[in-house]
This record gives sequence, C-alpha cells and structure tokens, in this order.
Amino acid sequence: MQLPRRLRDTTLGDVLGTLHRGGATGVLELTEPGFGAVHRVYLAGGSVTACESPRGLRLSEWLLRDGVDAAVLRQSLQQAVAAGELHGRVLVTRWEIDERRVDRALRAQILARLSVLEGLSDATLRFRAAIRPPRSSTAPLGTAEMLAGRRRRRLRINNGVEASARTEAAACLGVPATADRATVTRAFRRLVADRHPDRNARDGEGVIQKRNAELRAIVEAYRVLIAS
Repeated sequence: MQLPRRLRDTTLGDVLGTLHRGGATGVLELTEPGFGAVHRVYLAGGSVTACESPRGLRLSEWLLRDGVDAAVLRQSLQQAVAAGELHGRVLVTRWEIDERRVDRALRAQILARLSVLEGLSDATLRFRAAIRPPRSSTAPLGTAEMLAGRRRRRLRINNGVEASARTEAAACLGVPATADRATVTRAFRRLVADRHPDRNARDGEGVIQKRNAELRAIVEAYRVLIAS
C-alpha cells in the first residue's frame, strides 16, 4: 500500500479510502508546510478511531454544546489533569455523565477535525503501521461516516464519470458496476425505504445517526450511477 507524499497531489478522501480498503492499522500524520502543525489520524482495521489536531473544539466544548453544565466540565477537567486521567473517563466515572453522551461528543470531534484536515491546501503525508492508538480512541467510525461526501481526485473515463467512483457506488447499492438505470433505481428505492427516518423511529440515537449516515452514502452513490 503506497500513499502520495503530499496532500496537494491527492485528497484526504482518497487517502482514507486507500487505508480503509487496505485494512490499515496505524497512524496517518499530516504535517503542514512552513507553520509545521502536525495532525494525526489513527486507524484500526481501516477505520478511523481518533484524530489529534491543534485545531477544532476540545471535548469539553462539544459537551458544553450538548448541554453539560460548564461548572461540571471545569471541575472534571481539573480532576482529570491532576490525576492524569482522560477527561471523558472522569466525566463518566466520577460525575455520572452518560457514556453514550461522551462517545457522541468524541465522534463529533473526530468528524469535525477530519473536515478541518480536508480543507488543508497541502501537507506532507506519512503513515506508520501498528502504532498504538491514543487512550481517547472511540469505537471505529463507520464507512459512511468516514468517507461519505469527501472530495476525491481520480482519473476519469471517457464519459466523465470516475471509474473507481462508479465501482464503489455500485457496491454501496449492492448492484453490479454494469447495472442499468432501472436496476440501480430499484436498489436505491429499496435501500432508502429500509433506512428512512420514519421507520423504526424508536431506535436509539446512535442507531438513527448511523442509519442517516448510510442514507447519505446511498443517495450519493445513486447520483454517481445515474450520472453515467
């Protein structure tokens, strides 16, 4: 598995896609030129589990947005620093903040930081395999969460549609890459109906968020296939 050396020659979406397909476990380092800021994306089995960056909101700021009391966040952070523990773990064990709430904030933080990295004009790229992830790692992001909607830069075939994009889109809908429009449409309608927000509305928030992410990926895949 070989990656480009510079982000300007590719996109974050292509890099993450390559690592995902290769089932990579390790850390992707992006170092900005000149300023030298270093960003790290940790992966396990090809899926992102953590993202370290000097940019973006801290965990406490995400939880504040989610309604956690500011005084609780301030005191718990002080306790975490003094004890050398993770802030999220202190919130769960000492302040009885719902672990799902903390995990939701961590995942939001990861996705926001990936969006920041996607906007970088350039950075040197380096991947180191089998690096132990940080203690703040969360459950791996799903494929749709990690890749859906991210910019890609690929060679195009004669009709203007990206060959690799069509193959991935077809796999997303569960149809052959050569499927005709009617087959694609039937598969799309079936998958959308199965993941519609009004269906199984009593499912937990995490399940609903995952279904919505899958729905966005399905819609994007349909657009790619219909455009060809």
